[in-house]
Amino acid sequence: MDTPTTSNFIEERTFKNFTLKTRDTDWVKERYYILKQDLGVFFREQKIKPNSFHTDCIPNFWLYCSTEFKGEISYIRNNKEYQLWGPKSIFIPPFSIINWKFNSYYLKWKAFEGTSHLPLYLPNIAIIFNSNNFSFCNEQEIFKHILNNKKDWTEINAQHKISSVALKVKNYIDSHFLLNFKVSDIASHLNISIDVMTRQFKKMYKITPSTYIRDLKFYQAALHITESNEPIKKIAHSVGISNYEHFSKMFRVVFNANPKSFREKPF
Repeated sequence: MDTPTTSNFIEERTFKNFTLKTRDTDWVKERYYILKQDLGVFFREQKIKPNSFHTDCIPNFWLYCSTEFKGEISYIRNNKEYQLWGPKSIFIPPFSIINWKFNSYYLKWKAFEGTSHLPLYLPNIAIIFNSNNFSFCNEQEIFKHILNNKKDWTEINAQHKISSVALKVKNYIDSHFLLNFKVSDIASHLNISIDVMTRQFKKMYKITPSTYIRDLKFYQAALHITESNEPIKKIAHSVGISNYEHFSKMFRVVFNANPKSFREKPF
């Protein structure tokens, strides 16, 4: 992969005194700075397959991304594609589902990643607005900047036609995803058939409930692996997966890397 841009080097120098963790896999290089217990910032360079689609399922953390886009990526909403050009900032709150289309083979981006409580004035769905401001010292400055651009907010969450069934299923999963349960348990709890539940959920979010549960678990585990030194087996157990071999196998499916190499590997 190419080296980071000059602007990224300038921005990264702001965080030079903070703990740095790095990731180097076949598909991504990342420098992750731990600013405090509930806030980090990463600079990521990743390979992507052109004209491919990807669904992000964000669990118990939020992201603020900002960069100058050149059409490398599009978001899909209501079955329409919106290609990103120019300076854009993206705010992704917890439990967002976003459908992306990659238009290039390579993507550089950066983001603040936090687990702190979000103020009520912020949206509970993913948004984008015109800005490339990345000069913040803490989350309060980020939140204020997002609010100051409220008139320019555009929703980017994945959805087609609103389904009350899909919303109920998502709310259940969001509240219970760290537990060990089956999709059939959700259907029984909501008194609906598995077929109807799956069909309605996939129509609205473009993924199945089982895939959503899986991705929430592994994205949450990836966050813990990156920002902590906890044993990986303990992290697997914390997201409801007691079988480490299964956890490691599925982790490779989601991230193209085993959990140990994902944690920290010098460039």
